[in-house]
Amino acid sequence: MKKDNLPKGVYINSSDNTVRAYWKENKKTKMKTFSINRYGIDEACKLAIEYRRIKEKELNINVDKVKNEYYFTKDTCILKISYIGFEQLVIFDKEDYEKINKYTWYIQGLKYNTPIVMGYLNTRCYNVKSVILNIQNSNNVIYLDGDNFNNRKMNLSVINTNDAANINRRKMASNNTSGKTGVIRHVIHGIPYYSAYAQHGKKLRKAFNINKLGEKKAYELACLARDKMNEELGIYNA
Repeated sequence: MKKDNLPKGVYINSSDNTVRAYWKENKKTKMKTFSINRYGIDEACKLAIEYRRIKEKELNINVDKVKNEYYFTKDTCILKISYIGFEQLVIFDKEDYEKINKYTWYIQGLKYNTPIVMGYLNTRCYNVKSVILNIQNSNNVIYLDGDNFNNRKMNLSVINTNDAANINRRKMASNNTSGKTGVIRHVIHGIPYYSAYAQHGKKLRKAFNINKLGEKKAYELACLARDKMNEELGIYNA
């Protein structure tokens, strides 16, 4: 494939023999590379074009079609995010409602099993952790129970990325939806799942369809997956 035939945001870099896909996210330029040596020129270009297309679709979400609804318990605020057949519950502290209700919230990264709750306000996007903790950089904030949808402050911890002890000091939040740390029950596109999460430098996630497997089997598989993730990441006390 010739350079002239590539769409905007996809380039061939002859210096390292890769095809690069570029996109804008939170006003920063990000990049994903595909090796020509590994895939061949045509396949590398195809992968880069598809990746760029997915990122554009993912990031240019039509916020006018996103619906946010709030429900309250004694201590929590529960946000239901709905978007074209997709539905997700996100939990906050009730006291943070005034802070979060000015944003339009949506889920980013579901296609890559790395869901992130993002808020849209005045043409800008904000990570939910930054909003809740009033910080600019949320990269060093982890979810203690591994659940990205549990945004109560008791579940958010600012850490030193080299401090494994802090990462390993995990406990199950009182509002965990499954009864096991790092396993949650949630709904995606109207389908219920049990999902296992773990993170220690990198994030892992695996979902199990309750409609196909049944409630008990999906839960058991998610628990086993969580234990295997902990073993893979070297987390032995979570």
